[in-house]
Parts: sequence; structure tokens; C-alpha cells
Amino acid sequence: MKLIVALMSLLLSLSVADAAEFYSHNGSLMRVDLTQGRGVAIYYERPRKSLARIGIRPGQVLFEGRTNGAGYLEGMSRLFSSRCGEIDYFVYGDFTPGRPFRLDGVMPVRDRSTCAIIDNVHTADTPSGSLVFTPASAPEPSRQAQTRAPSSGLACVTRVRPGSTLNMRAGPSTAYGVVAEIPANDCDVEIGPTCRGDWCGVRHQGPQGSVGWVNTTYLRSR
Repeated sequence: MKLIVALMSLLLSLSVADAAEFYSHNGSLMRVDLTQGRGVAIYYERPRKSLARIGIRPGQVLFEGRTNGAGYLEGMSRLFSSRCGEIDYFVYGDFTPGRPFRLDGVMPVRDRSTCAIIDNVHTADTPSGSLVFTPASAPEPSRQAQTRAPSSGLACVTRVRPGSTLNMRAGPSTAYGVVAEIPANDCDVEIGPTCRGDWCGVRHQGPQGSVGWVNTTYLRSR
């Protein structure tokens, strides 16, 4: 317990360094998270209505990859289908945080009846195939989000797809490294009294008893 208290005190003393950027992409609002290890993840912050109808929700991952720190980004993007599910494919492109960017790759084409891959096409050769991102303003928090995001007490992980995890970080932003991962729908998250914006110090009451920071956008009261 003394170790947990000491670690929590150290984590709560860290300063804020927000490394999230917001972009518009094909009618959806996206959030681009950057980590100190040059990792890049792109999430749906506010999916357009047609995507919401096929099950895409805020927090859904579109892309995960890495940048070389010199203006190049590569990784795996996802295609979504209400009937066939999702499938990954490799994309790449020039990337500078805060500026427009485009990712291209060889995209699989699936049979509408069997969902089997029947062809591959380069995204640049397909109308609207390229993944184009344009800087956008950060969204204003909705009243619903404000009431559902807990600031203390016990909470459950939400808005994280089944089988995936929520990152617990060493400080109150995605600029800090990941210290632990909390499974989707886990309800053993204890939120501490100190928060920085949407981030709060937490302790996961799992086997490891991990302590760190979590964005409360992905938590709901238990």
C-alpha cells in the first residue's frame, strides 16, 4: 500500500502535455493520438451517420502505426462492413502533426456474398479510396459525456471494442508512456481525487494493482 501511495503521488505531480490532434476525415471527426515511442493511433471521435448505422462508435480504431520522426507514417488501417466485419490493410504516407495528411495502400476487395477477398486495388486508383485527413477543431464536450464521465469512485471501461484494452499512462496525456492496459468492459478501476482536464489518476484493482492515468472519456460509473 505504501508503494501504491508513493507512486500515485509521483504520478499526480506530472505536468500536462496534450499530444492529441483532431482531424476531419470523409465526414467524420477523428482523434489522432501520438505517443513518446512514435506510435500513432487514429480513432473515430464522432463518426458520420452512415458509419454509426453499421456499428462504428466513438473510440473505434481506424489506424495504428508508427512514424519515423522525419515525416513518414506507416501502419495498418481497417475496412469496416456490417456483414463481413473488419479487415486490416497496410497504408503509408507523409505525416506532420497538425497538418493535412494522406495515407495510401493496397486495399482488399471482398465478395459481397461470401466476404472472401477477390481482388486488391491501390487506394489512389479508387474514388475516395485514399485516407485523407484535414486538421479540425477539438469538439466541445457534450452534456451527456460530462454526466457519464466519472470524476471519482469506481468505474468501468467503456467505448473500447471487445478484446481490446484501454491504455493506462504515466501522466495525464497520450504523450506519456503506457504503464498498464485495462481490458474492455473491466469494472475494477478506482479513480483518485486528482484530475487534469479529462485525465484522472486511477488504480486498477486487478492482479497487478497498477497505478497511472486514464482519460475518463473511456470510463463510466459502476
